[in-house]
Amino acid sequence: MKRKISHLGCIVMLSIVLAIACKKGVVGEEGPDGTSGKDGLNSLVKVTTIPVGDPTYPTGGQKIQVGLDINNNKILDLSEIQTTEVIINGRNGASGTNGTNGTNGTDGLKSLAIVKKIDSSLTYPTGGIEVQAGLDRNKDGQLNPDEIESDEIIVNGPKGDAGTNGTNGTNGTNGIDGLKSLVNITNEPIGVNCPTGGLRIASGLDLSKNYTLETTEETSVKYVCNGIKGDKGDAGTNGTNGHNSIVETTTVGASAECPTGGIKIVVAIDNNDNKVIDGPDDILSTKYVCNGIQGPKGDKGDPGTANVIYSNWIKNDTAAWKQEPLGIPVFYRAYRAAWPIYVPAITNDIIDKGIVLVYFRESHTGPKKLLPYTQAVYTSVKYSIDHLFEVKTDTLTFKLAIIGDLGLAAPSDPGLTYFSKNNNLEYQYFIIPGGTLTGARKISIDYTKYSYEEVCKMLGIKPKE
Repeated sequence: MKRKISHLGCIVMLSIVLAIACKKGVVGEEGPDGTSGKDGLNSLVKVTTIPVGDPTYPTGGQKIQVGLDINNNKILDLSEIQTTEVIINGRNGASGTNGTNGTNGTDGLKSLAIVKKIDSSLTYPTGGIEVQAGLDRNKDGQLNPDEIESDEIIVNGPKGDAGTNGTNGTNGTNGIDGLKSLVNITNEPIGVNCPTGGLRIASGLDLSKNYTLETTEETSVKYVCNGIKGDKGDAGTNGTNGHNSIVETTTVGASAECPTGGIKIVVAIDNNDNKVIDGPDDILSTKYVCNGIQGPKGDKGDPGTANVIYSNWIKNDTAAWKQEPLGIPVFYRAYRAAWPIYVPAITNDIIDKGIVLVYFRESHTGPKKLLPYTQAVYTSVKYSIDHLFEVKTDTLTFKLAIIGDLGLAAPSDPGLTYFSKNNNLEYQYFIIPGGTLTGARKISIDYTKYSYEEVCKMLGIKPKE
Protein backbone atom coordinates (compact mmCIF):
# COMPACT_ATOMS: atom_id res chain seq x y z
CA MET A 1 0.00 0.00 0.00
CA LYS A 2 1.52 3.21 -1.11
CA ARG A 3 1.85 6.01 1.36
CA LYS A 4 0.27 9.36 0.47
CA ILE A 5 2.33 12.39 1.23
CA SER A 6 0.70 15.75 1.15
CA HIS A 7 2.28 18.57 -0.75
CA LEU A 8 2.51 20.76 2.32
CA GLY A 9 4.45 18.16 4.21
CA CYS A 10 6.90 17.77 1.40
CA ILE A 11 7.48 21.42 1.27
CA VAL A 12 8.12 21.64 5.01
CA MET A 13 10.57 18.81 4.94
CA LEU A 14 12.41 20.23 1.98
CA SER A 15 12.68 23.59 3.71
CA ILE A 16 14.21 21.96 6.81
CA VAL A 17 16.73 20.08 4.74
CA LEU A 18 17.73 23.16 2.83
CA ALA A 19 18.05 25.17 6.01
CA ILE A 20 20.33 22.63 7.54
CA ALA A 21 22.37 22.37 4.37
CA CYS A 22 22.72 26.10 4.13
CA LYS A 23 23.78 26.40 7.68
CA LYS A 24 26.33 23.82 7.57
CA GLY A 25 27.26 23.60 3.74
CA VAL A 26 29.86 25.60 1.72
CA VAL A 27 28.54 28.37 -0.66
CA GLY A 28 28.71 27.28 -4.29
CA GLU A 29 29.93 29.32 -7.38
CA GLU A 30 27.67 31.98 -8.98
CA GLY A 31 25.74 30.67 -11.87
CA PRO A 32 25.86 32.25 -15.43
CA ASP A 33 23.83 35.39 -16.39
CA GLY A 34 20.44 34.84 -17.74
CA THR A 35 19.46 36.02 -21.28
CA SER A 36 18.53 39.74 -21.72
CA GLY A 37 14.87 40.62 -21.71
CA LYS A 38 13.15 42.29 -24.69
CA ASP A 39 13.25 46.17 -24.94
CA GLY A 40 10.16 47.82 -23.61
CA LEU A 41 7.80 49.66 -26.05
CA ASN A 42 7.86 53.54 -26.26
CA SER A 43 4.84 55.44 -25.07
CA LEU A 44 3.40 58.02 -27.53
CA VAL A 45 1.09 60.98 -26.86
CA LYS A 46 -0.89 62.80 -29.59
CA VAL A 47 -2.53 66.16 -28.81
CA THR A 48 -5.12 67.54 -31.29
CA THR A 49 -6.75 70.97 -31.03
CA ILE A 50 -10.54 70.95 -31.20
CA PRO A 51 -11.63 74.20 -32.96
CA VAL A 52 -14.29 76.50 -31.50
CA GLY A 53 -17.63 75.69 -33.11
CA ASP A 54 -17.05 71.94 -33.21
CA PRO A 55 -20.49 70.20 -33.28
CA THR A 56 -19.60 67.99 -30.26
CA TYR A 57 -17.53 70.52 -28.31
CA PRO A 58 -18.78 74.02 -29.27
CA THR A 59 -16.25 75.85 -27.07
CA GLY A 60 -13.31 73.85 -28.51
CA GLY A 61 -10.51 72.23 -26.49
CA GLN A 62 -7.79 69.57 -26.68
CA LYS A 63 -8.05 65.85 -27.49
CA ILE A 64 -5.20 63.79 -25.86
CA GLN A 65 -4.56 60.25 -27.14
CA VAL A 66 -2.02 57.86 -25.44
CA GLY A 67 -0.66 54.45 -26.50
CA LEU A 68 2.44 52.26 -27.16
CA ASP A 69 4.45 52.46 -30.42
CA ILE A 70 3.96 48.76 -31.17
CA ASN A 71 5.35 49.00 -34.75
CA ASN A 72 8.22 51.34 -33.70
CA ASN A 73 7.37 53.93 -36.43
CA LYS A 74 7.27 56.76 -33.88
CA ILE A 75 3.69 57.54 -34.93
CA LEU A 76 0.68 56.80 -32.76
CA ASP A 77 -1.43 54.82 -35.16
CA LEU A 78 -5.15 54.39 -34.66
CA SER A 79 -4.69 50.72 -33.64
CA GLU A 80 -2.09 51.71 -31.02
CA ILE A 81 -4.35 54.16 -29.08
CA GLN A 82 -4.99 52.80 -25.57
CA THR A 83 -6.72 55.79 -23.99
CA THR A 84 -8.32 59.06 -25.20
CA GLU A 85 -9.08 62.10 -23.03
CA VAL A 86 -10.86 65.31 -24.12
CA ILE A 87 -10.21 68.58 -22.27
CA ILE A 88 -12.94 71.07 -23.15
CA ASN A 89 -12.36 74.87 -23.08
CA GLY A 90 -14.47 76.63 -20.51
CA ARG A 91 -16.92 79.30 -21.61
CA ASN A 92 -15.73 82.95 -21.43
CA GLY A 93 -16.28 84.50 -18.06
CA ALA A 94 -17.81 87.89 -17.54
CA SER A 95 -15.48 90.82 -18.31
CA GLY A 96 -13.64 92.19 -15.31
CA THR A 97 -13.74 95.83 -14.39
CA ASN A 98 -11.15 98.07 -16.06
CA GLY A 99 -8.03 98.75 -14.09
CA THR A 100 -7.05 102.26 -13.14
CA ASN A 101 -4.92 104.18 -15.65
CA GLY A 102 -1.22 104.13 -15.04
CA THR A 103 0.68 107.33 -14.45
CA ASN A 104 2.11 109.06 -17.54
CA GLY A 105 5.70 108.25 -18.28
CA THR A 106 8.28 110.98 -18.62
CA ASP A 107 8.84 112.30 -22.16
CA GLY A 108 11.66 110.61 -23.98
CA LEU A 109 14.53 112.62 -25.45
CA LYS A 110 14.36 113.47 -29.13
CA SER A 111 16.77 111.66 -31.41
CA LEU A 112 18.77 113.90 -33.74
CA ALA A 113 20.94 113.07 -36.72
CA ILE A 114 23.30 115.07 -38.91
CA VAL A 115 24.31 113.88 -42.38
CA LYS A 116 27.44 115.44 -43.88
CA LYS A 117 28.66 114.91 -47.43
CA ILE A 118 32.22 113.60 -47.77
CA ASP A 119 33.96 114.74 -50.93
CA SER A 120 36.38 112.52 -52.80
CA SER A 121 39.81 112.44 -51.11
CA LEU A 122 42.83 110.21 -50.59
CA THR A 123 41.12 108.64 -47.58
CA TYR A 124 37.76 108.21 -49.30
CA PRO A 125 38.40 108.19 -53.08
CA THR A 126 34.73 107.66 -53.94
CA GLY A 127 33.41 110.08 -51.31
CA GLY A 128 30.44 109.26 -49.12
CA ILE A 129 28.53 110.59 -46.12
CA GLU A 130 29.15 110.94 -42.38
CA VAL A 131 26.15 110.26 -40.14
CA GLN A 132 26.24 111.57 -36.55
CA ALA A 133 23.39 110.68 -34.18
CA GLY A 134 22.51 111.23 -30.52
CA LEU A 135 19.86 112.42 -28.04
CA ASP A 136 18.91 116.10 -27.65
CA ARG A 137 19.66 116.16 -23.90
CA ASN A 138 19.51 119.94 -23.54
CA LYS A 139 16.37 120.05 -25.77
CA ASP A 140 17.69 122.91 -27.91
CA GLY A 141 16.79 121.16 -31.20
CA GLN A 142 20.46 120.82 -32.22
CA LEU A 143 22.88 117.93 -32.02
CA ASN A 144 25.78 119.37 -30.00
CA PRO A 145 29.23 117.71 -29.98
CA ASP A 146 28.75 116.36 -26.40
CA GLU A 147 25.44 114.76 -27.44
CA ILE A 148 26.88 112.65 -30.28
CA GLU A 149 26.56 108.95 -29.43
CA SER A 150 27.15 107.47 -32.87
CA ASP A 151 29.43 108.63 -35.69
CA GLU A 152 29.36 106.46 -38.82
CA ILE A 153 31.01 107.01 -42.21
CA ILE A 154 29.32 105.45 -45.21
CA VAL A 155 31.61 105.35 -48.24
CA ASN A 156 30.19 105.41 -51.75
CA GLY A 157 30.74 102.19 -53.65
CA PRO A 158 32.69 102.19 -56.92
CA LYS A 159 30.80 103.19 -60.04
CA GLY A 160 28.93 100.22 -61.42
CA ASP A 161 28.81 99.11 -65.01
CA ALA A 162 26.33 100.93 -67.18
CA GLY A 163 22.99 99.20 -67.31
CA THR A 164 21.30 98.26 -70.54
CA ASN A 165 19.12 100.91 -72.09
CA GLY A 166 15.48 100.68 -71.17
CA THR A 167 12.81 100.35 -73.81
CA ASN A 168 11.41 103.56 -75.18
CA GLY A 169 8.21 104.73 -73.58
CA THR A 170 5.06 105.11 -75.61
CA ASN A 171 4.39 108.50 -77.11
CA GLY A 172 2.20 110.75 -75.01
CA THR A 173 -1.09 112.01 -76.33
CA ASN A 174 -1.02 115.35 -78.11
CA GLY A 175 -1.68 118.32 -75.88
CA ILE A 176 -4.42 120.84 -76.52
CA ASP A 177 -3.29 123.69 -78.75
CA GLY A 178 -2.38 126.72 -76.67
CA LEU A 179 -3.73 130.19 -77.28
CA LYS A 180 -1.64 132.58 -79.34
CA SER A 181 0.13 135.40 -77.56
CA LEU A 182 -0.50 138.80 -79.12
CA VAL A 183 1.33 142.11 -78.71
CA ASN A 184 -0.12 145.46 -79.77
CA ILE A 185 2.19 148.50 -79.92
CA THR A 186 0.60 151.91 -80.32
CA ASN A 187 1.76 155.50 -79.96
CA GLU A 188 1.16 156.94 -76.49
CA PRO A 189 0.42 160.68 -76.54
CA ILE A 190 1.88 163.12 -74.05
CA GLY A 191 -0.01 162.66 -70.82
CA VAL A 192 -0.04 160.99 -67.41
CA ASN A 193 1.49 157.73 -68.65
CA CYS A 194 4.26 159.40 -70.65
CA PRO A 195 5.02 163.10 -69.97
CA THR A 196 7.07 163.20 -73.18
CA GLY A 197 4.96 160.75 -75.20
CA GLY A 198 6.13 157.29 -76.23
CA LEU A 199 4.76 153.82 -76.93
CA ARG A 200 2.03 151.74 -75.28
CA ILE A 201 2.85 148.02 -75.38
CA ALA A 202 -0.09 145.73 -74.57
CA SER A 203 0.09 141.94 -74.54
CA GLY A 204 -2.27 139.05 -73.83
CA LEU A 205 -3.76 135.80 -75.13
CA ASP A 206 -6.03 135.64 -78.18
CA LEU A 207 -9.02 134.26 -76.25
CA SER A 208 -11.47 134.99 -79.07
CA LYS A 209 -9.06 133.51 -81.68
CA ASN A 210 -9.60 136.38 -84.10
CA TYR A 211 -5.88 137.32 -84.31
CA THR A 212 -6.66 140.70 -82.72
CA LEU A 213 -5.70 141.74 -79.19
CA GLU A 214 -8.86 143.21 -77.75
CA THR A 215 -8.96 145.42 -74.68
CA THR A 216 -10.60 142.65 -72.62
CA GLU A 217 -7.75 140.28 -73.58
CA GLU A 218 -4.93 142.53 -72.38
CA THR A 219 -3.06 141.03 -69.42
CA SER A 220 -0.09 143.39 -69.42
CA VAL A 221 0.34 147.03 -70.45
CA LYS A 222 3.74 148.70 -70.40
CA TYR A 223 4.81 152.16 -71.50
CA VAL A 224 8.11 153.00 -73.17
CA CYS A 225 8.32 156.77 -72.84
CA ASN A 226 10.47 159.14 -74.84
CA GLY A 227 13.42 160.45 -72.90
CA ILE A 228 13.67 164.06 -71.83
CA LYS A 229 15.63 166.09 -74.33
CA GLY A 230 19.18 166.48 -73.00
CA ASP A 231 21.50 169.40 -73.26
CA LYS A 232 23.28 169.88 -76.51
CA GLY A 233 26.62 168.13 -76.43
CA ASP A 234 29.94 169.59 -77.37
CA ALA A 235 30.91 169.43 -80.99
CA GLY A 236 32.99 166.37 -81.75
CA THR A 237 36.19 166.34 -83.68
CA ASN A 238 35.90 165.63 -87.37
CA GLY A 239 36.46 161.99 -88.22
CA THR A 240 38.72 160.77 -90.97
CA ASN A 241 37.05 160.29 -94.30
CA GLY A 242 35.98 156.70 -94.88
CA HIS A 243 36.47 154.70 -98.08
CA ASN A 244 33.59 153.92 -100.35
CA SER A 245 32.40 150.36 -100.71
CA ILE A 246 32.22 148.65 -104.10
CA VAL A 247 29.72 145.94 -105.04
CA GLU A 248 30.55 144.07 -108.24
CA THR A 249 28.13 141.54 -109.74
CA THR A 250 28.90 139.20 -112.63
CA THR A 251 26.90 136.40 -114.23
CA VAL A 252 28.56 132.99 -113.89
CA GLY A 253 27.87 129.76 -115.73
CA ALA A 254 27.65 126.30 -114.23
CA SER A 255 30.46 125.83 -111.71
CA ALA A 256 31.30 124.18 -108.40
CA GLU A 257 29.80 127.16 -106.56
CA CYS A 258 26.66 127.27 -108.74
CA PRO A 259 25.89 123.99 -110.56
CA THR A 260 23.05 125.73 -112.42
CA GLY A 261 24.81 129.06 -112.90
CA GLY A 262 23.91 132.33 -111.21
CA ILE A 263 25.35 135.64 -110.06
CA LYS A 264 28.67 136.25 -108.28
CA ILE A 265 28.55 139.17 -105.83
CA VAL A 266 31.85 140.69 -104.61
CA VAL A 267 31.79 143.31 -101.84
CA ALA A 268 35.02 145.34 -101.41
CA ILE A 269 36.48 148.56 -99.94
CA ASP A 270 37.96 151.14 -102.34
CA ASN A 271 41.10 151.64 -100.24
CA ASN A 272 42.84 153.91 -102.77
CA ASP A 273 39.61 155.63 -103.89
CA ASN A 274 40.09 154.69 -107.56
CA LYS A 275 36.59 153.07 -107.80
CA VAL A 276 38.15 149.76 -108.87
CA ILE A 277 38.72 146.50 -106.94
CA ASP A 278 42.51 146.28 -107.14
CA GLY A 279 43.07 142.92 -105.50
CA PRO A 280 42.30 140.49 -102.66
CA ASP A 281 43.16 143.11 -100.01
CA ASP A 282 40.14 145.18 -101.09
CA ILE A 283 37.64 142.28 -101.04
CA LEU A 284 35.47 141.88 -97.93
CA SER A 285 33.24 139.01 -99.04
CA THR A 286 32.27 136.97 -102.08
CA LYS A 287 28.80 135.43 -102.35
CA TYR A 288 26.95 133.49 -105.01
CA VAL A 289 23.24 133.67 -105.78
CA CYS A 290 22.62 130.49 -107.74
CA ASN A 291 19.80 129.71 -110.13
CA GLY A 292 17.36 127.17 -108.74
CA ILE A 293 17.08 123.70 -110.23
CA GLN A 294 14.24 123.53 -112.72
CA GLY A 295 11.25 121.96 -111.03
CA PRO A 296 8.76 119.53 -112.54
CA LYS A 297 6.03 120.84 -114.76
CA GLY A 298 3.15 122.13 -112.67
CA ASP A 299 -0.49 121.20 -112.94
CA LYS A 300 -2.69 123.16 -115.28
CA GLY A 301 -3.82 126.31 -113.53
CA ASP A 302 -7.30 127.71 -113.09
CA PRO A 303 -8.61 130.11 -115.73
CA GLY A 304 -6.74 133.42 -115.59
CA THR A 305 -8.05 136.59 -113.98
CA ALA A 306 -6.79 139.09 -116.55
CA ASN A 307 -3.90 140.15 -114.25
CA VAL A 308 -6.34 141.14 -111.51
CA ILE A 309 -4.83 141.05 -108.01
CA TYR A 310 -7.30 140.43 -105.20
CA SER A 311 -7.10 139.67 -101.47
CA ASN A 312 -8.87 137.32 -99.12
CA TRP A 313 -11.37 138.89 -96.75
CA ILE A 314 -9.27 140.88 -94.25
CA LYS A 315 -10.46 140.69 -90.64
CA ASN A 316 -10.81 143.96 -88.77
CA ASP A 317 -7.81 144.91 -86.61
CA THR A 318 -9.63 146.85 -83.89
CA ALA A 319 -6.40 148.16 -82.40
CA ALA A 320 -5.09 149.51 -85.72
CA TRP A 321 -7.76 152.19 -86.17
CA LYS A 322 -6.49 155.66 -85.19
CA GLN A 323 -8.15 159.04 -85.08
CA GLU A 324 -7.26 161.48 -87.81
CA PRO A 325 -5.17 163.59 -87.58
CA LEU A 326 -4.24 162.92 -83.90
CA GLY A 327 -3.06 159.33 -84.38
CA ILE A 328 -4.63 158.22 -81.07
CA PRO A 329 -7.09 155.36 -80.35
CA VAL A 330 -10.65 155.82 -81.62
CA PHE A 331 -13.30 156.91 -79.09
CA TYR A 332 -17.04 157.14 -79.56
CA ARG A 333 -16.79 160.97 -80.01
CA ALA A 334 -14.21 160.76 -82.82
CA TYR A 335 -15.15 162.22 -86.21
CA ARG A 336 -12.54 160.56 -88.44
CA ALA A 337 -10.60 157.28 -88.23
CA ALA A 338 -8.18 155.45 -90.51
CA TRP A 339 -6.61 151.97 -90.74
CA PRO A 340 -3.69 151.68 -93.22
CA ILE A 341 -2.45 148.32 -94.51
CA TYR A 342 0.63 147.51 -96.59
CA VAL A 343 -0.21 146.45 -100.18
CA PRO A 344 2.95 146.34 -102.34
CA ALA A 345 0.86 145.65 -105.47
CA ILE A 346 -0.36 149.27 -105.40
CA THR A 347 2.31 150.85 -107.55
CA ASN A 348 2.52 154.25 -109.17
CA ASP A 349 1.42 152.63 -112.42
CA ILE A 350 -1.73 151.25 -110.73
CA ILE A 351 -2.47 154.68 -109.24
CA ASP A 352 -1.99 156.37 -112.64
CA LYS A 353 -3.66 153.85 -114.97
CA GLY A 354 -5.38 151.12 -112.96
CA ILE A 355 -8.37 150.81 -110.66
CA VAL A 356 -8.80 149.68 -107.05
CA LEU A 357 -12.14 148.33 -105.79
CA VAL A 358 -12.80 147.80 -102.06
CA TYR A 359 -15.75 145.89 -100.56
CA PHE A 360 -16.70 145.55 -96.89
CA ARG A 361 -19.16 143.48 -94.89
CA GLU A 362 -20.21 143.75 -91.26
CA SER A 363 -20.13 139.99 -90.65
CA HIS A 364 -18.97 136.82 -92.37
CA THR A 365 -22.42 136.21 -93.85
CA GLY A 366 -23.43 139.85 -94.29
CA PRO A 367 -24.01 141.63 -97.64
CA LYS A 368 -20.91 142.87 -99.52
CA LYS A 369 -20.95 146.64 -100.03
CA LEU A 370 -18.73 148.59 -102.45
CA LEU A 371 -16.87 151.64 -101.10
CA PRO A 372 -17.54 154.50 -100.82
CA TYR A 373 -20.72 153.76 -98.88
CA THR A 374 -22.83 155.87 -96.52
CA GLN A 375 -25.04 154.43 -93.81
CA ALA A 376 -26.70 155.39 -90.50
CA VAL A 377 -25.90 153.28 -87.46
CA TYR A 378 -29.33 153.85 -85.89
CA THR A 379 -32.44 155.49 -87.30
CA SER A 380 -32.70 157.73 -84.22
CA VAL A 381 -29.30 159.44 -84.52
CA LYS A 382 -28.59 162.78 -86.21
CA TYR A 383 -25.52 161.60 -88.10
CA SER A 384 -24.42 159.01 -90.63
CA ILE A 385 -21.09 157.26 -91.28
CA ASP A 386 -19.15 157.28 -94.55
CA HIS A 387 -17.08 154.22 -95.45
CA LEU A 388 -14.15 155.39 -97.60
CA PHE A 389 -10.69 154.30 -98.73
CA GLU A 390 -7.52 155.95 -100.00
CA VAL A 391 -4.66 154.54 -102.09
CA LYS A 392 -1.04 155.58 -102.04
CA THR A 393 2.06 153.78 -103.21
CA ASP A 394 2.31 150.46 -101.27
CA THR A 395 -0.58 151.48 -98.97
CA LEU A 396 -4.35 151.01 -98.87
CA THR A 397 -6.11 152.95 -96.09
CA PHE A 398 -9.63 152.13 -94.90
CA LYS A 399 -11.43 155.20 -93.52
CA LEU A 400 -14.51 156.08 -91.48
CA ALA A 401 -16.03 159.57 -91.20
CA ILE A 402 -18.94 161.06 -89.24
CA ILE A 403 -21.36 163.08 -91.36
CA GLY A 404 -23.43 165.25 -89.01
CA ASP A 405 -23.15 166.43 -85.40
CA LEU A 406 -22.15 164.01 -82.62
CA GLY A 407 -23.29 166.61 -80.11
CA LEU A 408 -26.88 165.73 -80.95
CA ALA A 409 -26.29 162.01 -80.45
CA ALA A 410 -27.33 160.17 -77.32
CA PRO A 411 -24.51 159.34 -74.84
CA SER A 412 -25.04 155.64 -75.59
CA ASP A 413 -24.45 156.03 -79.34
CA PRO A 414 -21.22 154.26 -80.35
CA GLY A 415 -20.17 156.61 -83.15
CA LEU A 416 -17.24 155.30 -85.21
CA THR A 417 -16.53 152.58 -82.64
CA TYR A 418 -19.61 150.78 -83.99
CA PHE A 419 -17.35 149.72 -86.86
CA SER A 420 -13.76 150.23 -85.63
CA LYS A 421 -14.40 147.89 -82.66
CA ASN A 422 -16.48 145.40 -84.64
CA ASN A 423 -14.51 142.11 -84.63
CA ASN A 424 -16.67 140.75 -87.46
CA LEU A 425 -15.97 143.64 -89.88
CA GLU A 426 -14.07 142.47 -93.01
CA TYR A 427 -12.59 144.14 -96.12
CA GLN A 428 -11.53 142.81 -99.55
CA TYR A 429 -9.76 144.67 -102.35
CA PHE A 430 -9.37 144.16 -106.14
CA ILE A 431 -6.47 145.75 -108.07
CA ILE A 432 -7.12 145.99 -111.82
CA PRO A 433 -4.19 147.13 -114.02
CA GLY A 434 -4.73 149.38 -117.05
CA GLY A 435 -7.45 151.90 -117.83
CA THR A 436 -7.79 155.29 -116.12
CA LEU A 437 -8.97 156.38 -112.70
CA THR A 438 -11.64 158.86 -111.88
CA GLY A 439 -12.22 158.89 -108.14
CA ALA A 440 -11.24 155.18 -108.03
CA ARG A 441 -13.79 154.34 -110.76
CA LYS A 442 -13.03 153.14 -114.25
CA ILE A 443 -14.77 155.42 -116.73
CA SER A 444 -15.97 152.67 -119.07
CA ILE A 445 -17.59 150.51 -116.32
CA ASP A 446 -19.79 151.67 -113.46
CA TYR A 447 -19.19 148.93 -110.89
CA THR A 448 -21.86 150.34 -108.55
CA LYS A 449 -24.49 148.87 -110.88
CA TYR A 450 -23.27 145.31 -110.31
CA SER A 451 -23.33 143.01 -107.31
CA TYR A 452 -20.17 141.60 -105.73
CA GLU A 453 -20.78 138.22 -107.40
CA GLU A 454 -21.36 139.85 -110.80
CA VAL A 455 -18.10 141.87 -110.54
CA CYS A 456 -16.19 138.68 -109.65
CA LYS A 457 -17.65 136.95 -112.70
CA MET A 458 -16.72 139.90 -114.93
CA LEU A 459 -13.12 139.77 -113.69
CA GLY A 460 -12.89 135.96 -113.86
CA ILE A 461 -12.49 135.65 -110.09
CA LYS A 462 -13.99 133.02 -107.84
CA PRO A 463 -15.85 134.85 -105.01
CA LYS A 464 -14.15 134.53 -101.61
CA GLU A 465 -16.21 133.27 -98.72
